[in-house]
Amino acid sequence: MKNCIILALCLFTGFVTASAQPNFTGTWNLNTGLSKRNAEMSMGAKTLVIKHTADSLIVSKELDMMGQVTRMTEKHSLDGQNCTNPWFMDSRSVSRALWNDQKLSLWIYSAIEIQGATLNSSEAYYKDEAGRLVILFNMEIPTMDAIAETYVYDKL
Repeated sequence: MKNCIILALCLFTGFVTASAQPNFTGTWNLNTGLSKRNAEMSMGAKTLVIKHTADSLIVSKELDMMGQVTRMTEKHSLDGQNCTNPWFMDSRSVSRALWNDQKLSLWIYSAIEIQGATLNSSEAYYKDEAGRLVILFNMEIPTMDAIAETYVYDKL
């Protein structure tokens, strides 16, 4: 009987822990009122379509950069392995996605080789208390100021 109670507690604890992990699947629109973006140039997509499975995160983005609309799709493996995705100007991004210890936020670290320079970025995906998707974005650009933005998305 004691073993059954311990087993039941372990299963319940595992269920609670597993259910706490967010799922980012859906179509998301940028909430410009809640987001904090750079005035001159923002890397924030106005629309995201995300397919989140147990082993991958596929993010389709529609970006409007200075009037030019760009669409791109990134696939990230959730097992900590590097993934290569197309980026701007025929360059490639090599990224690694990792959950934080509590499995409440997903961090994507990327390195992009473009025109002889390496750009390093990080994105932290999580859901706020209202169920909105929040992405904390940081990018280091050689010879320029770093970009630090917060994007808040409402689910359609």
